[in-house]
Amino acid sequence: MSLSKRYDAGLLSDYGGGDVAWWQDYLRAELGRADDFYATTIDTQAAEIERLNHLVRGYQHHLDACEQIAGKALGYPWFKDDPANFPDATEADGVCIGEHVSDTIVQELANKLAGSAAEIERLRASLDEALGVLRPFGECARYFDAATNPMPDSIALNHSVTLGDMRAARDFITKHGGKRE
Repeated sequence: MSLSKRYDAGLLSDYGGGDVAWWQDYLRAELGRADDFYATTIDTQAAEIERLNHLVRGYQHHLDACEQIAGKALGYPWFKDDPANFPDATEADGVCIGEHVSDTIVQELANKLAGSAAEIERLRASLDEALGVLRPFGECARYFDAATNPMPDSIALNHSVTLGDMRAARDFITKHGGKRE
């Protein structure tokens, strides 16, 4: 209901004629009805405002919770880790999102997700490369597993693994953080 809704007293008549007392009673009665109308309108709107405020508080609580979840995932600093500025803070106080708002946090999450997707693709390519480099070693082991004379794991072999295979394995390990020997 809108406050712009007006009380309508209807058409005035000439029932009172020149009787001042009648007109005073009439006006008092109309003012009373107008007062009741506006009081009801205000009460109805006050209830609607309270209902909407309740919804807003609920949405704000939900938004705050989402910002905290995202801030934690993004590694934002915890209030509890800054006792100089927040001496009584605990883990329940969460992380400091600073000047961020929900849309900037979501954008940061989207950027991180895109970067993670690129890193996953890079790691998949490294895994494919590793599988290719190590495949000859697996084939060599399969050959010896099928031998009629079992051989101990410690025996030195010179079968189908070439010097190129060994160099490829060494180069792969070096390229991906291992030490070159």
